[in-house]
Amino acid sequence: MKYILGFVSFSKIKNIQKLPQTNDYVVVKLTAKKSFKHYVAIILSKTEDGYVAKFMRKAMGSKFIFPSNDDVDHIDVHEVADILSQPTINNRQQYSFNVDLNKYKYMN
Repeated sequence: MKYILGFVSFSKIKNIQKLPQTNDYVVVKLTAKKSFKHYVAIILSKTEDGYVAKFMRKAMGSKFIFPSNDDVDHIDVHEVADILSQPTINNRQQYSFNVDLNKYKYMN
């Protein structure tokens, strides 16, 4: 199946079986000149060419937290590497996911 959002075709994006929706948790791959890092984020809204996402920070082990100062930015469609299941949240507001995120190198 092929999805179109703006001018980008989802048929060429790996690991994506459906379009991310608002409130979906995703893995985002951000690239610099010679390197890249993966981040976990929640989709806040859709835009014409991508999404507005709120980024999380890695806590201890495989848990993630939202920083005290919101880290919100626009991401392009092709930067979404995967869609995650809804997380479980502990009493310390740490989020964990039912998937091994160690497969993503350089996870922040």
